[in-house]
Amino acid sequence: MEADVFASRSRRKPAWGGGLNVISHFHTMRLIRIRSATFANSTGALRPRLTSETATHGDSPCSEMKSIRKLQHRGEEGAGIVAVGGDGKLKSVTGLGLVADVFGDPARLASLPGPPAIGHVRYSTAGAAASLRNVQPFLAGYRFGQVAVAHNGNLVNYQALRNKLEARGSIFNTSSDTEVILHLIATSLSRPLLSRICDACERLAGAYSLLFLTADKMFAHIYFALPNSVVFSHAVHERRTAFGRALAEESPAPGADVVIPVPDSGFYAALGFARASGLEFQQGLIRWHYSGRSFIQPTQAIRDLAVKLKLAPVHGVIRGKSVVVVDDSLVRGTTSSKIVRLLRDAGAREVHMRIASPPVVGSCLYGIDTPSEGELISNRMDLEGVRREIGSDSLAFLSLDKLHSIYGAEAEGYCDACFSRKYPVLPTLPEPVMEVEE
Repeated sequence: MEADVFASRSRRKPAWGGGLNVISHFHTMRLIRIRSATFANSTGALRPRLTSETATHGDSPCSEMKSIRKLQHRGEEGAGIVAVGGDGKLKSVTGLGLVADVFGDPARLASLPGPPAIGHVRYSTAGAAASLRNVQPFLAGYRFGQVAVAHNGNLVNYQALRNKLEARGSIFNTSSDTEVILHLIATSLSRPLLSRICDACERLAGAYSLLFLTADKMFAHIYFALPNSVVFSHAVHERRTAFGRALAEESPAPGADVVIPVPDSGFYAALGFARASGLEFQQGLIRWHYSGRSFIQPTQAIRDLAVKLKLAPVHGVIRGKSVVVVDDSLVRGTTSSKIVRLLRDAGAREVHMRIASPPVVGSCLYGIDTPSEGELISNRMDLEGVRREIGSDSLAFLSLDKLHSIYGAEAEGYCDACFSRKYPVLPTLPEPVMEVEE
């Protein structure tokens, strides 16, 4: 399985002498692997920290069980598997003893949905050994959905972190240092999930490997994933190119001179649109890569400034041309309206906006920090209203039916609630609590 690997420097140098976390992003928004840096010994040379708990990931609960059984020698105190169900929920089966003991009853393995799945065999380095509560993977629910984690290693600042969290009201169910990680993720103010995980890991000291599992979302293919990622077993750049081809088939731009992408995630969709249309493909907008992503900025004022700072037009590509500009998504409309104005100021004769995803009409309830429905421009306006608002000469989105046709039979297993408002799991409102007078 391929993966995107990138490194992030901690804002605070951990007490154990490292400073570099290596993060492997498998199946974006679904399976995330994180490894800490190695310890430094007294001579300054790096040496790996050997630990005894082992976590794995597989394409199904059955293959996952086989994987952790092969790693049985790494831990014999307990074993567990968490898998994703068709309803978008995660389910866990854990037990004390060998893998063969925990999953000896075929019904236990059959009760797990999937794919995918993560698993763990335990040899305790922290926490009570013979305790079912400490058997991983841990599965927790918080305000943005469910997340499962399998942890290999030791956190040397575990007790200090736990004391701080408990002082702020956190309640722990285990004596394992792994639970601290879930509390740090749940209380982080960063967005989206990957940012919360990074935020949590920057507070950890020790040597560790982590596997996180969450549910599927189509938005990963469309927006969040890097183009060299493999998401849900498909290359992201190939998917985005297919979105662009389909968009050109549905909504061509007759008379246009050039196709340009909104960098960076609009690149492959624009390339697919240009190839299918027989139009010239050019880089008409240059992005300054240190300004961040405007969609995930916390306030509207900062988002507006981010758009101005991050994009610069290439006048020679745009001036006097009828331009098709392809973007991956249109959420609030802030970025699109400013891009249209930027292109017109650079001399574009016409600006035709094409969006390589359906209109975003619903907020995500499962972990992607989309705005409230009142802020979603396609929820407030029809197609013509959105076109007038952003100021383009024409506007078209990839239809949801066309998007589903690209995924084929797999489409039924993915969440598209932000496009369809068909939520696979509806939130349950808590029952009102009656106050009892003493």
